[in-house]
Amino acid sequence: LHDALPIYPTSTTPPKKVFSNNQSSARNRVAIIIDDLGNSLRAIDSICNLSYPVTVSILPHSLFALETAQIAHQHGLEILLHLPLEPFPGNHQNNNPLLLDNGGMINSQMEESEIITFIEDSLRQIPHAIGVNNHQGSLITANPRLMKIILRELQKRGLFFVDSRTTSQSVAYQIARSMGLPTTYRKIFLDNEVSRAKIREQLIKLLQRGRREGWAVAIGHPWEETLAVLQENQDLFSSYICR
Repeated sequence: LHDALPIYPTSTTPPKKVFSNNQSSARNRVAIIIDDLGNSLRAIDSICNLSYPVTVSILPHSLFALETAQIAHQHGLEILLHLPLEPFPGNHQNNNPLLLDNGGMINSQMEESEIITFIEDSLRQIPHAIGVNNHQGSLITANPRLMKIILRELQKRGLFFVDSRTTSQSVAYQIARSMGLPTTYRKIFLDNEVSRAKIREQLIKLLQRGRREGWAVAIGHPWEETLAVLQENQDLFSSYICR
């Protein structure tokens, strides 16, 4: 992800392995992030067996967070902290037992010191993380004051930020850019509809947007259907992979 995309400001790190249909071009690139990892080692094993690189985003306080990060790192995959943030009131995800049982999330009632402590604790659980993307967070990512607190902490640690865009009201990407923090945002959700046919359609849309717009980021989840589509359609990337 970090090398494949026009993360702003432009990274000076030379590309290693990117999705592109022209090795000399900085355009036509795509990246896939798989969120919500850390509760199944089967999921990370499946991702590691793909013939192309996928960025993994791991939930803190998840059962296999440390092991997932170690396995991903051993296979040369990029690792993100999947930082849980509070959604708007009434969002059904407020009752997500994964978060209620596993350490909670950054919420709008926290003091700045509590937010910083939460980020520090989360990063300790995810070794080798080079960036962060938000888990849920429609309420927080729409709040400039809270996002500045979060993004300042990432900036201090040399991390980049990917706005998952769980709400059209998010200001996270714009604030990160204004701070000079390396950042990008999600353009495609792969599996809002968890069916193989729909996920494959979204995968094709990702490649089309990468070609048409120069770059695109997709986010998916470790559903059995999503992982199967990524495995079964590796040929779709044959014209995009630089080796």
